[in-house]
Amino acid sequence: LGAGSQSYGLGLYNKAEDHYALMAQQVDPRELSLFSFVYENPADAMSRDVEAWEELDLPLETGEAFPDANLFSPDGPRRPTPKEIDFLTIVLKGLAQTTEEELDSGRWTKWVDVFGKQKKCVFSIPNLVDPPDHAEWIRRGKMPDQRSHEIHFKQVQEFIETSGQGMSLDALNEAINARFVGRSLDEYELPRTTAAERAEALCQEALRSFGRRRVLLAREALAEDPEHVEASILLAESTRAVDRRIELFQSAQEGAAAALGDDMEQLVGKFWGFHETRPFMRACHGLAVAFAESGQVSDAIEQYREMLRLNPNDNQGVRYEIVPLLLEQDRDAEATAVLDQYPEESALWLYMKALVEFRRSGKSAAAKKALRAAFIFNAHVLALLQSNEPPLMPETYALGSPEEAAVCLEELTTVWEETEGFLDWMVQEFLSWERDRAKHLRDTKRRQRKQDDKRKRRR
Repeated sequence: LGAGSQSYGLGLYNKAEDHYALMAQQVDPRELSLFSFVYENPADAMSRDVEAWEELDLPLETGEAFPDANLFSPDGPRRPTPKEIDFLTIVLKGLAQTTEEELDSGRWTKWVDVFGKQKKCVFSIPNLVDPPDHAEWIRRGKMPDQRSHEIHFKQVQEFIETSGQGMSLDALNEAINARFVGRSLDEYELPRTTAAERAEALCQEALRSFGRRRVLLAREALAEDPEHVEASILLAESTRAVDRRIELFQSAQEGAAAALGDDMEQLVGKFWGFHETRPFMRACHGLAVAFAESGQVSDAIEQYREMLRLNPNDNQGVRYEIVPLLLEQDRDAEATAVLDQYPEESALWLYMKALVEFRRSGKSAAAKKALRAAFIFNAHVLALLQSNEPPLMPETYALGSPEEAAVCLEELTTVWEETEGFLDWMVQEFLSWERDRAKHLRDTKRRQRKQDDKRKRRR
């Protein structure tokens, strides 16, 4: 359901255009009627539903799998009717019986039993049966994966190697501009002579597609070339079972390392600057995330450390992910070293620095100064922390925004809770900071009024 891939369930719209308009942020969601069915933690669901579930002694697949359904409309939210619950039951049962092959077909039918009656449910995936072109995807608010742009750099590099020999620098720049500048991704016709070329073309198409079509194209690419690393990564990214995801990323990592060969050591410290190293780095990152999700935190940290060794410039931003893990394992000195290695201003960085200072010196002046610097940069963090509504993870965010604050909460809440006394102290300091800020504002306005009055009297 989006939300940075943090929400699982179904979203039901009156018509497809409502969905696409919401994806493209062309409509206020409060103006739409949207039926949302999600699996979530019982603590986040309506209490009466949770009480009924417990009274009936109904099971949960996991602690995060409580079923909660609501209709959101301009008239306000409401609970589902019995008829709507029947509909959801049919759809969910039909999906539970669906095979991978049926999903790949794009259209299939299921008969399900509901209270002794057979109900027919017909499913289709329009974007798979009749794929939109790239312009239509963009109109819907879905931009091509950034990885798809790397084909430009690869082709430029190949052009330099094959046609640029002996050219002066000015002549080479002119030739590159004439051949590549101003051309869209759709204008590139990739060769499809060999199996490897066909796999590359299919993978590029996958990167500019979304949903099930991306999975299908990645599989087709691997059928052409089982050693195509980027297609393996795409398939791993689409896999929800974490143990299987770890296996797929490890396989992709091994394949990427083999493809690099001797360059692995020769390019240490300069990874990511060469496009051929990026599949390996992406496989490392996917593996680290999967390790952390499965509770193998030490293994995740080692993956991140290796990535920072290979690419100290950290183009992938793994520093934001390794510091919370180091703090969770009480490896504060290592966390501090990373924070010092990459001095910057962002909410995540500043709140982590405040946390580290608190763990080192308690409620000291230094910790208070660090925390107030974080408040000044993004005060939305505490507002979200005190809200009754769980924050939704954004696809992108701007510095200082509520969306950035949601990312902070996602990354840091666990280690905040594990640091005794920090959360209470942070909230108290925030309230104190707000009082000081309000007083400063009042004093400023008062001084301004006095100055204005003086000017009026002089006149």
